[in-house]
Amino acid sequence: MAWALLILAIAALDASAQVPEWRLGSSPAVSVGDGAGEGQELFDVRDATRLPDGSLAVLDAGSDEVRIFSRDGRLRKTLGGTGEGPGEFQGPTSMRVIAPDALLVYDRAGGRMTAFTLDGDVLETRRLLYDISSSVPVQGHPRPMASGLMPIVRIDIQIFTAVRRPDGLHEKDSLVFMVHDGEEVRPIARRPMHARYTAKDGQNGVTMAPPFGEEPIWAVGPSEFVTGTSHGVDFRGFDSKGSPTTSWTALGAPRKPTRGDWAAFEDAYRDEGSTDVRIRGRVMSSGRARDFFLEQAPRGDRVPLFDTAYLSDDRTLWLREYVLGSSTATWQVVAPGGTTIARIEMPADATLFEAGSDYVLLRERDELDVPIVREYPLIK
Repeated sequence: MAWALLILAIAALDASAQVPEWRLGSSPAVSVGDGAGEGQELFDVRDATRLPDGSLAVLDAGSDEVRIFSRDGRLRKTLGGTGEGPGEFQGPTSMRVIAPDALLVYDRAGGRMTAFTLDGDVLETRRLLYDISSSVPVQGHPRPMASGLMPIVRIDIQIFTAVRRPDGLHEKDSLVFMVHDGEEVRPIARRPMHARYTAKDGQNGVTMAPPFGEEPIWAVGPSEFVTGTSHGVDFRGFDSKGSPTTSWTALGAPRKPTRGDWAAFEDAYRDEGSTDVRIRGRVMSSGRARDFFLEQAPRGDRVPLFDTAYLSDDRTLWLREYVLGSSTATWQVVAPGGTTIARIEMPADATLFEAGSDYVLLRERDELDVPIVREYPLIK
């Protein structure tokens, strides 16, 4: 087994050495949130996209608005606002361009999808009803599909905690990937739920994947849903009816954690300002809960390969290689039906909102943790 892992690692290194390196331009072409003009004060940016005319649309859940900025970073118009009426939001989380002059915005807190023109005219409002106790809309950046379907992931619990294995691990759960059209929820794929561990201290408990445990990774494109795992290189696509579309094969080989890996994991896990990104070792819980989880949890024997995925409109899959304790992260760019065509370094604390043929759109943060949306030229 050890020789097999070594051969895989050497083969992956050889292949990686032949992959072209892309890079970001030295300065952003557009920057929003770091100026003093109107609309520059951003609060809780959840998404951003480049419109067909080159302007930027920024979705700010803090003000329940979509703000449109010109190429020189000046505010052109503001859409939405807080409320329950047509064209208003209560916590928007993602959006997608569906026509040259139209956007589709998903409002998670309000439980609905709204399509409207850039002039502010509401084209359609669709309420999404789901059982929040068993189903939740896809977390993170994934956008709705261009057709108006909203991807949902349901944790399908097949056995109760009380009858789970004595060692605290439970492996019988699964994830059901579904789409919601406003009238029905339609399953499109099912994947095993990887092992979780419950660490308890009296009445308190923390349940999550063991350190370096395998986690599902998914991404949503205009017309398909891509699934894979943090420890694998093969990713599969499905359309909204559950039919297979294509595959993506990245580069990577498993390796065992080092002492440095464990130290970086524990530092990130105990970080008071961290967010709930489990496979990067972060979870929102009290200091004592973090301590007893690290004391009790079994430890995975392989370091994850990837921790984030993004699917571009041209069906290119961007995969962020697992990283801890570094200011930069490497992304692999994988061709549909093929393998990795490029690698690119980006700031580790930045969120990739969008990748085009000649640009990337990132959310960064300043020293006060204020969000800034920047579009960088992509140099190949």
